[in-house]
Amino acid sequence: MHSWGDDFPYWDDLNIAINRIIMINYKYGLFGYRGKEKYGTFRDEISQLWDGTLQGLRYPGHYFIRGSKWFYFNIDTPIISRISKYTGIKYLVHRYQAAVYNYAIQSTVKMYPHLKDELTVMIDGYEMVRPGIFGPLDGKAIHRANWN
Repeated sequence: MHSWGDDFPYWDDLNIAINRIIMINYKYGLFGYRGKEKYGTFRDEISQLWDGTLQGLRYPGHYFIRGSKWFYFNIDTPIISRISKYTGIKYLVHRYQAAVYNYAIQSTVKMYPHLKDELTVMIDGYEMVRPGIFGPLDGKAIHRANWN
């Protein structure tokens, strides 16, 4: 934990790394996502993974209805969301979103290894960070080390 005015020399790197993670997740992950810097650590909030609707694909992370409410309540939610769930499309999209989240965290920590603790101590989707082709970080181990 850091405070403004202490001798932590990497404030600019931390802000660039946080913006990189946010942009990768929002642009490629297609899910509602917020992140910020607080006390020198990265705090993120995954607000909504894809719910299986066309609305969720077109406007990721929006909680209000855009477009026709009739279509959303009569076709999109009861029919299309069930089709995407039972065909496995929703599962595949969630796996893709987890891979994008993992890539964003792992690649940013590779670019800024001196900020590993600041970027990983308070991540919300720590279950999605797994060691593998993107990097060696394990989100569950980081969470256990910092929260138990």
